[in-house]
Amino acid sequence: MTLSNMKRLPRPVNTLFVSEKLVYRSVQMSDLDIFYQIISEPGCMEMGHPLISRPPTQKSMDHFVESYQKKALIFVFIWLQEKSENGHIIAGKPIGSLNMSPPSLQAREDHRSTSFSIWLLEEYRGKGYGEEATNWAVDWAFIYAGVHRIELWSFSFNEAAIRLWEKIGFKLEGRKRENVWF
Repeated sequence: MTLSNMKRLPRPVNTLFVSEKLVYRSVQMSDLDIFYQIISEPGCMEMGHPLISRPPTQKSMDHFVESYQKKALIFVFIWLQEKSENGHIIAGKPIGSLNMSPPSLQAREDHRSTSFSIWLLEEYRGKGYGEEATNWAVDWAFIYAGVHRIELWSFSFNEAAIRLWEKIGFKLEGRKRENVWF
């Protein structure tokens, strides 16, 4: 997806990390238990990562979080919105995470291109949260981070993700055949 075919979401700067029902907060090392819960849910890694399917270890996830904190363009938890006692929007329950790779990977820096990943806990899939979070991430990347292009990929059996991304405006550009073997 490029800026030219994006639908811009209106958002004042004081609500930059908030969308209609969600809050986006940076991942902290103190949040490792939450990330581990999200990533180790059965089906989460299998639906969106080309690694050999096996339960992730705490050590590997700690390393992933630490490295992504340092290099990702953005790496946030997706939280359901709640209201504080004084009516301010706050992060409630964590339901997933999203990240964008740094544009400097694979000579993409000059072209301001990034790739995008999102993981949601299963009980929150199919309820519009993935669409809302993806729209937020696309908006943030193009409007605030100066990105020119967002790439993403999916396994062909992750039909829900493919439908969502096409609905948002992403276009299929190619297929890797026999890329992952089960």
